Amino acid sequence: MTTAVPKRLQAGSDEYHLPSSREQRNLQHRYMGKEIDTKKILILGIGNTLRGDDGAGIYVAGEIERMTIPGVSVIILQQLQTELAEQMTAYDTIIIADASVKEQPLEFYALKESGNQAAASSHHTDAALLAGLADSLYKKRPQILICSIKGENFEMQEGLSSLTLERADKAVLLIKEWIQQH
Repeated sequence: MTTAVPKRLQAGSDEYHLPSSREQRNLQHRYMGKEIDTKKILILGIGNTLRGDDGAGIYVAGEIERMTIPGVSVIILQQLQTELAEQMTAYDTIIIADASVKEQPLEFYALKESGNQAAASSHHTDAALLAGLADSLYKKRPQILICSIKGENFEMQEGLSSLTLERADKAVLLIKEWIQQH
């Protein structure tokens, strides 16, 4: 976050004004030579690094975290949990990076709004359920984007396959570009 920098009240004056909390929230940062608002973005890296390509979401989140982009936070989890609903409300945008068995090598899309759904256990928690909980319990529904990376091997092993690593690196660039544009 930005440190509040006092500014002179009038030219030639020795009096200073500290920005209010609202002014601080509206301060802009520079990233990659471009002015960006300090909108709060949360990257959720989902997966299990002991199951081969299932760690793709964790890899993507880790790479984004190493970039130290202003306004971007990262959380790494093995699976989505209902307890995240409250924490999600502190962010304007949530980007969920996760491995997939779908045919598309890489997808990046906005979650479509749907009705609330009940879950019998945390193993059935998905992004739509979390968005619904955040909305119904806390009256805030952040924008949710899904970054789905196709995995090839989900066997018990550490590390990503070369094909999934290539897709995950593309996902990192795609997310970084999205952040720069928004």
